[in-house]
Amino acid sequence: MGNLSLHKELDYILRDNALKRFGPTDVIVRTIKMRKETVDELQFSSKFDRGPNLMHRLRKEGYEVAKEWLANWPNYVGRYPEDAGY
Repeated sequence: MGNLSLHKELDYILRDNALKRFGPTDVIVRTIKMRKETVDELQFSSKFDRGPNLMHRLRKEGYEVAKEWLANWPNYVGRYPEDAGY
């Protein structure tokens, strides 16, 4: 449920792209994802963990991933929905 509104917005953009409501140019949604290793090791209970250790670790990784993403912009960054999974 946490990402329900995000997914609804993304579906809306994809539908409008398909109908060409924005004209000849599609709206491109770029994505920044956490590392697959991090996703694989997080358990369901981490969704409820607001402890400082986990928050610090995720924030630190976020900064690192964002730097890598910006260094690869615009040619080698993800694009929704092609990179929605791992």
